[in-house]
Formats: sequence, C-alpha cells, structure tokens
Amino acid sequence: KFEPTSNYNRLDLNDLSIGTEENKRSEVFGLKNFLRPGDIRQFLYELTPKEASQSPSDKGMEELGRLEMAWKSIMGEPGRLHSLVNMSQWKLPPPQEILVAAVNVPDEVTLETPF
Repeated sequence: KFEPTSNYNRLDLNDLSIGTEENKRSEVFGLKNFLRPGDIRQFLYELTPKEASQSPSDKGMEELGRLEMAWKSIMGEPGRLHSLVNMSQWKLPPPQEILVAAVNVPDEVTLETPF
C-alpha cells in the first residue's frame, strides 16, 4: 500500500476495476497475493502534484510518501516493512526545451474536421 504526502494525488494503476461496478474490485495480481521465494511483484502508482505550480524538482516535493508492505510466512508469522519514498533516490534528467515549428499550414480549416 502506498500513501502519498499531502503534496501529491495518487492514482492506483494496479486497480483494474475502472468501468466496472463500484463494489467489484479487481487488482492486477488478485485480491490475495501468494509469493514463492524469489517471486517479484511490481506495483505502479501515478503521482501528480496537488498544485499545478509545483514542480517535482522543488525541494519541498522530494518526499513522495510512505510505502507499507505486510505479509505472513508459510507458518503464519507476520512480517511488515514501512519505508519513506523520497525523490532524491532517483536522479531526474535535466529539463529539455522542445522546439515545435509548423511546416505546412492550410489557408482554410473547417471546424471539427481533421486537416
């Protein structure tokens, strides 16, 4: 389970129930996960800043949230891991400018029609 800080909105991309009945929840790996030794599960979340003016490269935005994992061993022994996820763990590529130039523009364009 991932809980973002108050600076971010989270979209859980592991939930496949979009477009289904509200009470039905469908996850990528099912509601119960069974992992054998050596198995790997990767979960995906989309984070967007709550304020559009905030950039992920701002110092105040470095802390992304808290990741919590819980499990039980074959013998039923519980295990738990809590981790803070921080943007400084990854290096963001420097922003690059994109130049866009119109090569050909028609003299007339009809509304709502591809040109």
